[in-house]
Amino acid sequence: MFMSNVSEIEKIKKLIINYTKYNETSDWENFMKIWHPEARRLNVGNTNELLITPTEDIKKLSFEGLMNLRKQMPEAEISFITDDFSHIDVYDEVVASAELNWRMILPGSEGRHKTYFHLVKTNEKWIIVNVLDRGFEETSD
Repeated sequence: MFMSNVSEIEKIKKLIINYTKYNETSDWENFMKIWHPEARRLNVGNTNELLITPTEDIKKLSFEGLMNLRKQMPEAEISFITDDFSHIDVYDEVVASAELNWRMILPGSEGRHKTYFHLVKTNEKWIIVNVLDRGFEETSD
């Protein structure tokens, strides 16, 4: 049974906005409070190739990569901008899905993303168990 519990939907929105913030700021400690350790991030980018990234590689490639970029280019703009949620559905009060449109701005490129989240409520707390991201990166000349 689908639920339209506004309180749960607001909790999920906040969690997903924090997900983008923790990615942007390379805040691994807080990221792991909302991300299941066995979760995977699946990415489909400009080449339409599917990349499956386990948690340990997310830390190495994304979080440490952005930290290194900030060290190399401290003045560079790095931002993740949340545009809008296409939907958030809650099923039986313990399973949810959400779809977010957002942008990633990095030195020399801007990406438009549509990300699909799967969440589970465990111990009265929502966590992300799977993410599928479809991104289009545009480089600036």
